[in-house]
Amino acid sequence: PVLFLHFHKSGGTSVCAMAKRGRERLSQRQQGANCNLLGDGPCSWTSSATEQGVLGGGLAFEEACRLREEAVQAAGASFMGLERAATDVVAADGSLCPQFVYFAVVREPLARAVSHLKYETFLLQDVEAWLGPPPPEGSGEAPARLLTRERVSCGRAGDEGFLMSGVPVVDNFYIRSLLGLGLYLAPRGAVTLEHYRTAVQALRNMDLVLTLEAFASRGSDGALRAALEWAPGAHEHRSSEAQAAWTRRGGIRRPEDVPKPVLAALKEANLLDSALYCAVKLGFSPRAFAEGSAAEDTDG
Repeated sequence: PVLFLHFHKSGGTSVCAMAKRGRERLSQRQQGANCNLLGDGPCSWTSSATEQGVLGGGLAFEEACRLREEAVQAAGASFMGLERAATDVVAADGSLCPQFVYFAVVREPLARAVSHLKYETFLLQDVEAWLGPPPPEGSGEAPARLLTRERVSCGRAGDEGFLMSGVPVVDNFYIRSLLGLGLYLAPRGAVTLEHYRTAVQALRNMDLVLTLEAFASRGSDGALRAALEWAPGAHEHRSSEAQAAWTRRGGIRRPEDVPKPVLAALKEANLLDSALYCAVKLGFSPRAFAEGSAAEDTDG
């Protein structure tokens, strides 16, 4: 089965549509849920029992892989999206479940972050707070400053935090997502060069990783066919003009709505994610690790 790591606002809905055109088997729930299995995001706080088990140390990673394999078989699915932290599908050292074919698409981090903020219609004051320093110890404020659901697109209000809000959205979202809920919810500035290296290793271990621009182009047909056995007819090609518009889709219609100081702060906060994106573009060459080291040095 194909396990697609769906990074929010990075082309995942189009990948799900391609999976359907490619005649992948999906459960009834997946048909209307971005191809995500129950518990695989994006809105829930306690996403799944296996995620919480791995996070708490009571469930071995290998066992989590086996339980997911059983759940996929029970659902009769050949494809699944995972739109949350990859706690139970990427091990602490970047290794993966051998039962699945892994696929991911990454978008330029600043474009992804702005698209995310606009899509969820977050308030500028919230974004500025997330980009600020972590709350003082003993303040009682959650480090990641998650919003409650009443202010976002994922359903009714409640006491649970919305996982697609807060510090993770504006601070190295890819690395946090890849390395699990513990890092995902860590305070601003918690992502390190070592985290970057592990995240790059996780991506290198996957069967197929594309940038959004490459995914949207005709040149990705061969890679999709080789890794996923998807026929070229499953891929929706776009002209260069339409592709550029599609790449910006999801709220980036008026980037001038985001003040320049906020854009600058986003760029600085996402240096390691930017290095990871470059690593994908460079094909995970040794230069990619140099890019990450340079980003860490620049970040202080």
